[in-house]
Parts: sequence; C-alpha cells; structure tokens
Amino acid sequence: MYIRIMATRRKILTTLTIACFLLSIYQLYHTPAAVGWAGAALAHLIVFISMKTERIPDFDSDFLNILNVSLGIVATLVSAGQWIILDINGPFAMVISASALVIWAIRPRKKA
Repeated sequence: MYIRIMATRRKILTTLTIACFLLSIYQLYHTPAAVGWAGAALAHLIVFISMKTERIPDFDSDFLNILNVSLGIVATLVSAGQWIILDINGPFAMVISASALVIWAIRPRKKA
C-alpha cells in the first residue's frame, strides 16, 4: 500500500514538473524579455532530471539538494525582481519558479 501511494505521488509530481516546464517555455516564447521564465524552466528541468537520477541505486544524489535549492531560489528571486522592479511579468512567474522548490521539497525520497 505504501509503495503504491509513493508511486502515485511520484507520478503526480513528475506530471506537475513537466507541466510547469512546458508552461515556462511557452511563456518565455511569448515574452522573451522575461528571463524569469527561463529560470523557471531550467529549475523544473533540473528537478525532473534529479528526481529520475535519484532512483538509480548506486548514484550518490546528495549534491542534488544543493543544486535544486540554489537554482530554485535564484529563479524565484529573478522572477520576483522582474515583477517588482521591471514590471515585465506578474507574480505568476514567481509562483511557478517557486513551485520547483516545493516539488523538490515534497518529492518521495528513497529510504536511507
């Protein structure tokens, strides 16, 4: 039962990550001046790759926390700066960028 719940949760988070990545690419295409969307797309892409590589048994994935958290924070701050200072994109870009951090925080982790 526990494994089935974790597999379902993993599928939902993977689908959400892909959807956020595609949304970020779409918004970047329509607003090329909004670099925050590029950061959001990159943050979600790295989260997706990290979630997949974390499942490899012999792969040491401890450094992925640093990579995902720092990239998520930078993407969120860039989106916030573009919204507050330059008024290029709204708060939606900041929320999408921050969702990469949330997805990484609530992902199913492998047992130690």
